[in-house]
Formats: sequence, structure tokens, C-alpha cells
Amino acid sequence: MAESFTPEVSDRICRHMNDDHADVVLLYARTFGKAIKATAAKMLSIDAQGMDLLTQINGTEAPCPD
Repeated sequence: MAESFTPEVSDRICRHMNDDHADVVLLYARTFGKAIKATAAKMLSIDAQGMDLLTQINGTEAPCPD
């Protein structure tokens, strides 16, 4: 069984991904979250089961659907 990430580790990973790899986070949202029309995305949290993303579509923020 995979160990879960601590909140501090999740925060550090999210901060790094959002600051240094925003284009990859957007690709994750478009590919894995099927948010094809997203123009921006932000990683909110991550753990062994997946990640939570916030997308921006048509100027409106919404959680990534999948």
C-alpha cells in the first residue's frame, strides 16, 4: 500500500508545480481531467491516489471534472 503524502509535502509539490511547471499542470487538466477548454490550471493538492486541480475556462474557475 502506498504511503500518503503529508500536507506539507503536498503543499511543497503543488507550489513547485504551479510556480515552475504551470504548462504541465494545464496539460494534466486537459489530458487526465478532460478539461479540454481550460486555459489555465492550478494544482491544489496531491496524494498517492491523485491530484486536485482548479481550472480556468472562459474566465471562470472551476474544479477539474475528473
